[in-house]
Amino acid sequence: MAKDNGTKTWLGGICYKQDNIALYDIFFKMSPNGITWDTQGDDWKLQENNLTSLFKRTKWLTESGIENDEHAKFWWTFRHMEHNPIIQNEWPDHLKNQLKSALEICWWAGLRLGNWHKYQKALQSYIASGTNAHILLGGTLGERVPEELADISIESVCHLYIYEYVEPLNTHDQPIFVFGYNSPFADFYNRSEIVFCPDICSEIPWLSSTWQTFNYSTMGIMFCCTVDEVKRTHLHLNVDEINVVEKYVVGLK
Repeated sequence: MAKDNGTKTWLGGICYKQDNIALYDIFFKMSPNGITWDTQGDDWKLQENNLTSLFKRTKWLTESGIENDEHAKFWWTFRHMEHNPIIQNEWPDHLKNQLKSALEICWWAGLRLGNWHKYQKALQSYIASGTNAHILLGGTLGERVPEELADISIESVCHLYIYEYVEPLNTHDQPIFVFGYNSPFADFYNRSEIVFCPDICSEIPWLSSTWQTFNYSTMGIMFCCTVDEVKRTHLHLNVDEINVVEKYVVGLK
């Protein structure tokens, strides 16, 4: 997404996997005043590649992918899964509406309405009360599901983790990754099987009154990692994604 003001100003970007109908990641800049660009004027447009086709594919996912499979629909309901935008609070409604279902991912409602909501409120309050803008990159990773669900093809787009990379600009503070476990089955596993890095949430000042519930499985397990620790993992975060950040957010800084 770019604003053409003589020299293109990047507003953000979306990476989308069309082969398995899943949003991969999204990045943008958030300032203390929030997301303030005007997307209604003629100088704003999506830098898209066959976006119409993308919308059709996501429409298939939300309308027929589950509805036509009784077994998938049963598990979908049992697990309290839902399609909802990956951006929950930060973006203006009119921008969400323009992007339609391209922003939607598969959420476990317990995480989205529980600890992720608390985290998002803390992040917004922290940015709004400061003086620096932040680069935010959010996405999904991991496709591990309980064995009894492995034959449900729709589960392949319900990723195991939702994450957000938070990088403050014009400050010495270090960027972090925040992860949410996107499944109601956390109690099936030991915490060490879910949390794959030393959890530093309790060390982050702006999470000081929020992180205490991050271990409650009914609200969604959440944890925080340094960039170096994420790079050491064997998960398919495609931490080359960090290189993607370094490559593309230059225009956002």
